[in-house]
Amino acid sequence: MAAEAAHGAEAASEAGLPQLDPSYFPGQLFWLVIFFTLLYLLLSRVFLPRLGGVIETRAKKIKGDIDSAVQANAQAQTALGAYDSAIASARANARGRMDEARAEAADMRTKQSAEAEAVLSERLNAAEQRLATQRAQGFAAAREAADDVARDIVAKLTGKTSAA
Repeated sequence: MAAEAAHGAEAASEAGLPQLDPSYFPGQLFWLVIFFTLLYLLLSRVFLPRLGGVIETRAKKIKGDIDSAVQANAQAQTALGAYDSAIASARANARGRMDEARAEAADMRTKQSAEAEAVLSERLNAAEQRLATQRAQGFAAAREAADDVARDIVAKLTGKTSAA
């Protein structure tokens, strides 16, 4: 089997694939170690610290933004509490004013009602007096008419006129 592997390697080098030729393996490993070491040093000393700084800066910025948001939320909650208390105070004040207005309106209605009753009572008394006067005049006129009719009847029946 080793002979077959050697024969495969020879065939590969003859076909133009030197990286598969075992005689080039030590040089390839040397350069692989050098390039990976350089790559490691560049990444660990240059790129990763810069990247870490950017990440750290972003983390600080995010933490600052979160702290600002928490503080703004606390201020908003305080403002909301003040707003709610102001609304409750305004509602209580409005209720008080409405109660005062209702009481004032009730007093005005009572006064106006009393004044209207007084005016109506005076008018009623005046109308009753006029009615009593007219009734008395009506009764007097009816007595006179009855007397006149009775005289006329007596005069027609007796043929004599009577003096009142």
